[in-house]
Amino acid sequence: MDTLIKKRILLTFYSEAEWAFDSLSGDLQWDVSNSTAKPTSEKFLELEKVLTLNADKATKIELLNRDFNASKKITIQNGNTLIIEHDTPERDYFLQLIEIVSKLRPTEAVEYVQGKLGFRILSEIAAYIFKDLFTATLTNGTELNARKRNKTTIYNNALENINNVATQTELDAVTWNFLNPDGIIINVNNKAAEMLADPTVSDFAKAAINAAKDPITNEIHLVKTLAELVADS
Repeated sequence: MDTLIKKRILLTFYSEAEWAFDSLSGDLQWDVSNSTAKPTSEKFLELEKVLTLNADKATKIELLNRDFNASKKITIQNGNTLIIEHDTPERDYFLQLIEIVSKLRPTEAVEYVQGKLGFRILSEIAAYIFKDLFTATLTNGTELNARKRNKTTIYNNALENINNVATQTELDAVTWNFLNPDGIIINVNNKAAEMLADPTVSDFAKAAINAAKDPITNEIHLVKTLAELVADS
């Protein structure tokens, strides 16, 4: 076994006071006064497998964290694309804003700004466009909280399974499947088309949607730059 691998094993599983390598011969020197037995070749091979498994566990946990975080992302398309990343103050603020939408008068405006981008929209339209974040009735984020709990449960179970495996085969068998693995993707124009065809949507909201359409492309550019938002106000 390569000396560097042996050193990694010794640094991981043994006290540095117990061993050293002879500077001339390269042989492993062991403190015989210590109660820990000098590792045999078989023991080194056994610990090498453990070291490799631990490294593979760390890599798999990185993949789990990446997928978990991606599943919490919110992307708003049309006009400029606005991406609200996982576990950020912006995401917390956005979700708090959306939670109060159902409590506002339908004609009240909802505004969100993140960096150099943002949007301003009627609360009735916002409630419809962002309803995928909640239940169809927008019950104060109940569905969002349930989805969050579900994702957290999947994450915690996968993490526990990774940490508890004892073999590479067991590690390879650990999988996870987050709902919306790419996060929530909201296509504003698709939602607007649904609203225009929905008889429960007010004529006022439908008129606002049509007024917001680009006269050439017939598309709504919801997410705008700050300069555009100021110009529209």
